[in-house]
Amino acid sequence: MNKFRHELVSIFELKEGSPLWQKRIDKGIYLLILLSSLGVILETIPPIKENAKLFNALLIFEDIAMCIFIIELMLRLSVVNELYAHCKSNWERFMLSFYILIDFMAILPAILFAIGSQHHDYFLTLRLLRVFKVFRHDDSVELVLRAILIKKDILFKTAIIILITTIFLSVLLYEAENKFEFGFNKANPNLLAQAEGASVGGVELTQFTDIWASMVWCFSMFVGDLAGYIESGFMPTTPIGRFVAGILGFLNIAIVVIPTGIIASGFLEVLEEKKIKSQHIILVEAFRPKYNPILGIDVYERPRTMFTLQNALYIHQNNLFKILETRPGFRLRSVQSDASEKYGDLNLVEYFGYGTLTTYGVKRTMPEAKSTIVCPAAFAQKGIGYFSYAIGELHQSNLISNELFQRNSLNKAFDASFLINKHYQENTSLPTNSKALKKIPQNIQGIHDFKKDIQLMSADKPCLVFMADDQEENYKIEKIEGELTQSNELFQWLTQQKIESYQIIISAKRLNEYSFYELIKEVDENLKNKQL
Repeated sequence: MNKFRHELVSIFELKEGSPLWQKRIDKGIYLLILLSSLGVILETIPPIKENAKLFNALLIFEDIAMCIFIIELMLRLSVVNELYAHCKSNWERFMLSFYILIDFMAILPAILFAIGSQHHDYFLTLRLLRVFKVFRHDDSVELVLRAILIKKDILFKTAIIILITTIFLSVLLYEAENKFEFGFNKANPNLLAQAEGASVGGVELTQFTDIWASMVWCFSMFVGDLAGYIESGFMPTTPIGRFVAGILGFLNIAIVVIPTGIIASGFLEVLEEKKIKSQHIILVEAFRPKYNPILGIDVYERPRTMFTLQNALYIHQNNLFKILETRPGFRLRSVQSDASEKYGDLNLVEYFGYGTLTTYGVKRTMPEAKSTIVCPAAFAQKGIGYFSYAIGELHQSNLISNELFQRNSLNKAFDASFLINKHYQENTSLPTNSKALKKIPQNIQGIHDFKKDIQLMSADKPCLVFMADDQEENYKIEKIEGELTQSNELFQWLTQQKIESYQIIISAKRLNEYSFYELIKEVDENLKNKQL
């Protein structure tokens, strides 16, 4: 049963890599929607209505289509919780609810016909709602709606500008047509007795008797003069009034051109975002776990250079930077290619798909872990973060790695050392309210969550602290006690928490060599020999 539900979810979501048979089902529903909508239209044509055989055939086809649509809706409702859980944004949840509503409205006439004896000519509009089901199988309309939502702020500001301008022109039109500067106004009681269209002193009376009438006239020009003002002769007569009407004509063009341009730019952004999304999937797959012959297990890919990824995956540099900026789990690291070259830097792309993203970096919980690996300086020390992950994969250990913070970081929000930090000695708790939590600096949130995860994941387990150093030895393992606790506040805190802890220092030079995995294997075997 669970397998059947899983297949249903796969059919309804229909991703790019879906099997061919699922795509054929989707295309079949798409074709049925179009044919059934065409059938509703054909039923209203008099020659077809008069032909009993043809009309009955259309009704039979309508009944078959309705049965299929009802079955589709019932199956979709049976897995709606799974579909809703897979929605990652409010927009996706809204579209899911919208399409389910459309599905229900499309089958509503069939339900009413089954209950009563009404003829199929009733509820034609409801029956044709099924045509909107096409949008689920074709995302063109959804792209336009997303483009409008992206540009909603600009569109709103443009509408405000047009509204204010129109009100100003309406007042100007009212003043011009009433000739206040000449002391003439139709509101004069002596003039109200005159017939409309007459003149006083050679001056023709105006129909713009108040500002509201001017505003209504101006806005009616924007919608094609539906009120018929032009046909009834309700037009400006003074030179200034006609000039204002000309400005309104240009403004009428702007009402169409400006929003169209804004929506078009938003549409391009949506298309670009769609392209970024597909390229993000390709990039994630590039870092997928692969079998490592030295370690003998599958491990996630090591960091790759920007140049390598661009050439191997055909992703433009701008798109690659956008993925790194907007998609979680990736990080761009700039490293020196040679210690003697100040500006000979390389851009490395790192991926943290092997764990859960946190406020400080990444963590991973293993079901039967016998130890917890802690990497407090993964961002500052190149290679040590991935080294810790690989050891954890071999050793089946929990992993807690700081991938965001370092001392003297260029980004002030992430300027913090996780080795020497006064917050280790503070026992304050963070607020649970989301608004209050946003006011807490990121470095405080990060160190607080770092401490909390160590406490939770190191209960009754030894803690292995991995760091890199410019030492001659390949690595060394020593227990954190005595003099070591004086080296940094993290070690002091671990000792105070009575957590059995060990420091593993890896040679920074070896972290950059091709024999990287051989060193991982060696350290792992040593840790196992020490029963850590």
